[in-house]
Amino acid sequence: MNASFLKSSPQEVALLILKRLKNFWGYGNLKAPVWFVGMEEGLGSTEGIPLERFQSTDGKVVVDITSNTSADHQSLFKEGAKTQPTWRPLIIILFYLRFGRVPTLSEIRDYQINHFGRTTSPHAILELMPLPAKSTKKADWIYQDVPLIGLTNREEYLATYLPERVQALKLLIEKHQPKLVLFYSRSYLNEWQSIIPKKLKEVIPDKLHMVKVDKTIYAVTPHPTSRGLSTADWEQVTKRLVKAVKTTLLSRDEVYQKVVAATEPDLRIDFWFDLFYLQYVKSSGWFTPEMVVTMLTSSKYMEDMEKLRKEQNTSEED
Repeated sequence: MNASFLKSSPQEVALLILKRLKNFWGYGNLKAPVWFVGMEEGLGSTEGIPLERFQSTDGKVVVDITSNTSADHQSLFKEGAKTQPTWRPLIIILFYLRFGRVPTLSEIRDYQINHFGRTTSPHAILELMPLPAKSTKKADWIYQDVPLIGLTNREEYLATYLPERVQALKLLIEKHQPKLVLFYSRSYLNEWQSIIPKKLKEVIPDKLHMVKVDKTIYAVTPHPTSRGLSTADWEQVTKRLVKAVKTTLLSRDEVYQKVVAATEPDLRIDFWFDLFYLQYVKSSGWFTPEMVVTMLTSSKYMEDMEKLRKEQNTSEED
């Protein structure tokens, strides 16, 4: 157990964990068009109950991924960091959705260090179950001494809290209506299906299940660290996802109305709107109406416009 745990009373620890069970979902931006959902966050081999992590997320639904105080975790956001195996394929998907190509290793590293899982990012990294774990082995369960119902072992934990987390995630998706919700790990296919309103279809054998519900694409892939999956396999999965996501794009008028509804009347909207909408379509909806509003109201307005125009020109050259 860490020092913070020892300084806290059992009741204080139990309350902190209970609030995490009820409220916390992960990292990034819930208003974003892309959500990734895993089963649970990992825990370092030498970590005990990560009380500092729990304190940093107390009362929050999502936080910035750099708020995780674990030394191993913090090292992933420093210059020259190693790319994290679980995140690499997720970043490939994000990059491909925006730019239409597979990123280089240096681009993956840069994205991880500077953009992945931030509260301003156009994606969210969520976990169905909120207590970090080293593995699913019985010997690695570390919460048995917390005086809280349902934590004696992993089986009891899942039986007690999984059903209500499933229902809560369904409501969260319904509230925010992301464009793509991608669950990773086929081992939990039954759990993922219990969240999705329609029956999943296997569209790429052993690699991708998918179904469209209203304007949200639900997808299930293998875990990013699954053996035997290459970058080419993830590119195949991503191309299929992009094709599906394009069917959920809003019309020009729908995007325009969303922007106008969120801003004061401004001639800049009409002046720049074609550029905005072209970027929205090219990015498969990654460039959201909310991002248009942010750019129009930014104090760095002209700088943002110039960056957008350069990005647009670069994508046309590619």
